[in-house]
Amino acid sequence: MNYAYNFRLYPNENQRVLLEKHFGCDKCYEKISNQRKNFLQELSTRIIRENQTIIVEDLDIESMLKNKKLSKSISSCSWSEFIRMIIYKASWYGRNFKKVNRFFPSSKLCNHCRFVNHSLTLADRFWTCPNCFNILDRDFNASINIKTEGISGLACGESSGFMKQEFVTG
Repeated sequence: MNYAYNFRLYPNENQRVLLEKHFGCDKCYEKISNQRKNFLQELSTRIIRENQTIIVEDLDIESMLKNKKLSKSISSCSWSEFIRMIIYKASWYGRNFKKVNRFFPSSKLCNHCRFVNHSLTLADRFWTCPNCFNILDRDFNASINIKTEGISGLACGESSGFMKQEFVTG
């Protein structure tokens, strides 16, 4: 499935040249843009239909775009548009939507003992908790912590102060 969408989202130079010859330059970019929008629509609809509660992390995209290494990838994936689609489709389908605040230490917090590792850098993909000695994958650990924070906010009606936006439909 990823391979099929790879061409649609990020055509390489040869694919771009073929599209430009076939459609012309403006139509090529329009076609790629339409394919990207279609993919986001399909993905957001599938996520909403398959899940009762959607919990996302609020990211500072403007600051991330200042990083020259990441800016092209971040801007081409239309993250803000994707979140906007998730929000309005959640209200249509009567789903719960939660945003975890960007200052929540999702990557630095051990999901077993809740130890916060302040010395963790962006280059560290795996780290060992000095408190409970578990080896943690940074991204997987962050996903568990975001889920835990979002569910705790749903269950109690409150959170640990890191919930930024709450959209719950009855």
